[in-house]
Amino acid sequence: MNSIPEKQHHLHQHFPETPAWIKWENWRKQAWLTQIGTYEYGYDFKGQGNMDDIEVIYIGETHSSGFDHRLSSFEKPERHTGATKFKQRGLDESKRYVRVYPLPNDNKCNAALAQLIERELLWNYCLEHGEFPCLNDH
Repeated sequence: MNSIPEKQHHLHQHFPETPAWIKWENWRKQAWLTQIGTYEYGYDFKGQGNMDDIEVIYIGETHSSGFDHRLSSFEKPERHTGATKFKQRGLDESKRYVRVYPLPNDNKCNAALAQLIERELLWNYCLEHGEFPCLNDH
């Protein structure tokens, strides 16, 4: 019999509160643009603008360049597989959101922490939904 480990909790040690969703068009106005960390893309499939209805469609991380570089690559399908899938599905860009888990750039070990948090978010998503978010490659 296979046993499935419990949800991981490294994320909550560093981010006790889940960050708020930000409308896609507002991400360039945030203070964390040059930081590294983990991010989730969300989508409002219901189209009502209710933050409780936003569904995670992609989980990723940036461990060497800041969020500004990584998030802007999502706007160029040739540079991001999640962006390619977003475009192929014909999703409405006005219903796209992002939330980030920023980490300071002052510690090289934070690159590993960004990767760990990404894996933890993916693992927890899989435990809850039985699959990866729709734009992740796995």
